[in-house]
Amino acid sequence: MIDCTLIAVYPLIPEHKKLIVELSKDIQIAAALAPKIKSFEPNTPCLAMFSEDKMWYRAMIRSYNPDENTVDVVFVDFFNAEWVPAKRVRVCPSDLIKVPLRNLPVKLAGLKPNPRWRVSDIQRKFSELVVDRQIFIKIVDYEGEIPLVELYEDGYADDLLYESLLTERFYLRN
Repeated sequence: MIDCTLIAVYPLIPEHKKLIVELSKDIQIAAALAPKIKSFEPNTPCLAMFSEDKMWYRAMIRSYNPDENTVDVVFVDFFNAEWVPAKRVRVCPSDLIKVPLRNLPVKLAGLKPNPRWRVSDIQRKFSELVVDRQIFIKIVDYEGEIPLVELYEDGYADDLLYESLLTERFYLRN
């Protein structure tokens, strides 16, 4: 979950899964061969090592701290960010930039977070509903390039997956 209504989804399409497995292998190989980045300009695509699993991922530079020699990157396939030592940032080959994102950003349609709840509480409750579940997504509109979606437990689109969060007033309808 990126914020209370903007989420990242992973399509359960066999072709997509195969593409992502190959992408991960290609990124590890490319990172071993790619030169370190010398200029840390914002919005520069790169490969960066994620601290938790020590794997390389596609990223985008947000800023550079010369005093600590660290780079603030967002991992573009997962939408998370962290400060990474500059030595753990590499040039991203152009062929890896062209591969589609692993996760796709979507926004929950017609909802806004209830300002009476802390963002962390809303995110926790939402995560409890969706973690490790197969979810059906219905695109109802677009906000720029971001699909506005409704989430369902089944393909019949009967009951919203997050109806309980509306009942409990974690979310409000726009």
